[in-house]
Amino acid sequence: MAEKARNPPMSEEERTYLLEQIVKFPILENKKSDVGTIAAKKRAWMEITRIFNSNANFQKRTLLQLRKYWENVKAKRRKQLGEETRDLMTSEGGPYKPRREPSCLEVEMGAPHLNYHLGYHWDEDAVAMKEAPAKHKKISIPEVTAAMTSAGSAITGTGGLENLHTEPPSPPSQPHSPAQPPSPLQPPHTTPDITRQGLIQRTACIHEAREKVWLQGDKELHCERLAEAKLNRQAAEKRLQQVEKSQQQSDELHSLEIARLRVKLKFETQQMELKLRHQEDMQRQALQAAKDQHQQESRIREVQLRRLLGLPDISIQDSNL
Repeated sequence: MAEKARNPPMSEEERTYLLEQIVKFPILENKKSDVGTIAAKKRAWMEITRIFNSNANFQKRTLLQLRKYWENVKAKRRKQLGEETRDLMTSEGGPYKPRREPSCLEVEMGAPHLNYHLGYHWDEDAVAMKEAPAKHKKISIPEVTAAMTSAGSAITGTGGLENLHTEPPSPPSQPHSPAQPPSPLQPPHTTPDITRQGLIQRTACIHEAREKVWLQGDKELHCERLAEAKLNRQAAEKRLQQVEKSQQQSDELHSLEIARLRVKLKFETQQMELKLRHQEDMQRQALQAAKDQHQQESRIREVQLRRLLGLPDISIQDSNL
């Protein structure tokens, strides 16, 4: 039996294009399960499939294949977020571990509910440090004071993020040597990898993009529901008109049926009257015929009786008179 032919895997260009199209339809990640939302999701996937297959440079894909790829991307993002959460919750010490960038920003915009934990970026180091010679080290009091001051200013919103910096760890030979507090005029130490300012800007951009996507999704959902309500109203009005029309037709048929029954009853009454009159006439004629016959028979018997008695006939006497 021949094996079923399989489509080649998606290229990077196809994946990026598909994710860009998915971001345009926020209804796909709506948690509602009513009939209208399910129908809207189905229409959105059909539109995405049509747009994707309309590109002549891409391999033709089915709706199920595109949807399966999106589910795999979300599962991969969930796994990555779980690993980041476990890394944040561990307290193993050691050198700073920078946050891993997401595999694709379109995933965060298309499925914002996956980012269930953004973290509190002041809980960990803001800049990358050089690897320490030892995993465990003693913490000096000035370092703790500087960290508490920076955390307090960040929580109260008084600014000072641009003045936050980290002192390098004291060498092991001088664990108890006092360290000078950081000068506010000293420029902050930044690295090309990640900074607090960059993290704040990136988080703000992500939140702004999410808000735009959510607002656009709510607007589209409102428009769809409004259109659906209009269609339902038109359908209800049409059904009402059909009911009124059928009721009117039923009333007309009922009136015609009553008129037909009246005509039929009148005709049958006339027929019964005619029949009764005919029967009365027939009975009258029959009675008259019987009466005439009886009279004739009586005369015949009387004549015969007179002849037997020798009496003259009444007809002869009448003629003599």
